[in-house]
Amino acid sequence: MTMNKKVILGFAAGIIVVLTAVLFIGANDEPVKKPAAKPPTSQTPAAAPAAPPAAAPAPQAAVKDYRKYLTVEDLINITGTKFKMTYADMKFNGKPDLTFSTTDEGHIVLTVTVLPGSHYEKMYSEFRSQDYKTMESAFWGPKNENPPRMLGFRKGDTTITVTRYVDDGRYPIAVEMMERIAKTIAARL
Repeated sequence: MTMNKKVILGFAAGIIVVLTAVLFIGANDEPVKKPAAKPPTSQTPAAAPAAPPAAAPAPQAAVKDYRKYLTVEDLINITGTKFKMTYADMKFNGKPDLTFSTTDEGHIVLTVTVLPGSHYEKMYSEFRSQDYKTMESAFWGPKNENPPRMLGFRKGDTTITVTRYVDDGRYPIAVEMMERIAKTIAARL
């Protein structure tokens, strides 16, 4: 494969990732609400009540560790090839949450994106090329691409997309391996 074709395929894959991110970033965000301003009072500063003691910060929601959904060891066992995890993000933000790359040159070969379950219908309508019937609420995509390179599914309140990428003119992760990867992740949700 010529270098120009590699660049074009990489650019197309990048556009799909960016579009997916743009579609889902902020989909559940609420506008920031500012507290209502207090009406002005006629009290002088000396008569103002003392400020209450500082309250402890509110506890933050626990962040899920998506790295348990699919490990490097899982990927090696499924594919028989060594890969490395090059990125892990633990937020529902539409960006790939787990990224796996080749160990030699660091080319991205697989991403796993974790989204709220409410995103499934939108993903399904925008990317589905055919249903994946061996899993409930699952589809192959993107549209008009054969062989497919994305497997999306919903389990409970979570939507997952597993996307494979071309490396050196071929997919190092076969469709059958994508199925095993998706089933491994589903079992851990």
